[in-house]
Amino acid sequence: MEISSTKYRVGMPPVRPLPLENSHQVSDVCSPDVLDELYEKVADILHAHDIALTRPSDVGDGVNAVDLIDDWGSSSEDEDYTEGPICLVYRSYPYIPESVRLTLLIIAHWTNSPEAWKLAVQTIRPLVLEHLRTQQEVDVEMIDENHFNSLSLSPVGDDPDFTRNWDGISAQIVDVLESNPASRGTMTTVTVFRAGITKSSDNPITVYVSVSDECAQADWPPIIADIKKIIDPHHLELIFEHNAWEPLTYCG
Repeated sequence: MEISSTKYRVGMPPVRPLPLENSHQVSDVCSPDVLDELYEKVADILHAHDIALTRPSDVGDGVNAVDLIDDWGSSSEDEDYTEGPICLVYRSYPYIPESVRLTLLIIAHWTNSPEAWKLAVQTIRPLVLEHLRTQQEVDVEMIDENHFNSLSLSPVGDDPDFTRNWDGISAQIVDVLESNPASRGTMTTVTVFRAGITKSSDNPITVYVSVSDECAQADWPPIIADIKKIIDPHHLELIFEHNAWEPLTYCG
């Protein structure tokens, strides 16, 4: 089966564009005991690939997958377990219930090693199908916690050097998007702000680029690489995603 592998997000079958919403009402699929056993086996696979998970309440503090599952507790005893970093959910687009798909969702720390994530997902999916024995198709999606959780956005603030350079940087980014056939005509936003999990004026200056759904995620890697060549010398972070037009602007 085809697998999608982009920075911060890997899925089998290929992941759908964000945003997606989750429903934890999966009692029709299997018992809590079966889920507990599945989660432990998935944690073992992640640990073998040196992939760290995160607690939703402690985003940013990566921990060993096996230790976290042991510490989290049993889904049969702790009703909050389904909010953990490994959870079986129904995932769908907002306000489109017919788009729902059963998904094993894994929230992890990106390790700059997409191959490790890809290998882990390829190992996990057949395990999930064998373990659940459901007639439904089951997706496996692993996503970096910074893309799963809402980011705190704030103006760049007083940074004369950046303000002086931004017009040139943004123009080069637009040139990259328009020169690549996969992204040409799909740009919806190019803007900049400080972005982070917590509210802080010290959050990194982050370039936000969004494209429409017509730009397939499989075509993103070379586009992102070209944008990174532009922004890396300025020590800027990048968020690149599918999104409709957003009226987001930075304040110098």
